[in-house]
Amino acid sequence: MPRRVILGAYLKYLVYALGCTLFVALGVHLLNEPSLHPSDRMLAWACVLMFGTATAVFTTLLARPQRLVLDQDGFTISGGLTNTVISARWAEIDRIYVWQPPSGGGFIAYALVRPTGEGKSRQTHGALPGGWPIKLEEMAALMRAYLDAHHGRAMGSAPAAIAA
Repeated sequence: MPRRVILGAYLKYLVYALGCTLFVALGVHLLNEPSLHPSDRMLAWACVLMFGTATAVFTTLLARPQRLVLDQDGFTISGGLTNTVISARWAEIDRIYVWQPPSGGGFIAYALVRPTGEGKSRQTHGALPGGWPIKLEEMAALMRAYLDAHHGRAMGSAPAAIAA
């Protein structure tokens, strides 16, 4: 399959950064009011600090977006808020799925194939960070297509260890 590069959700981060900047401006405006009650002044400082931090985070994601590279050998994730590069080879991956915890949200998780004494142990070994412009299910399906192509399976078929 051809190499594919997916960048983080730029428009979403731009909207979040602008929204947070508005709340910082509101907090600064309130702090300039001389007749502001001390409890309201504390609330204004909290608004400036919390939304100011969020503005810095989203601005960083705009300047250095997450980048997912899918190719015939595996995937690589770089950019975002960390300097760490995450990579995995398709030969090491058993399955890719969407994991949705009870608290809400979701992740694209992957299980690595690790030989053990009698067979293969399948467990989640990693998850992709959020913030992609593609829905979780669509992104997992895309990654599964690369995984299936590497293993020579028909698209969407389960590995033998799972199907049995």
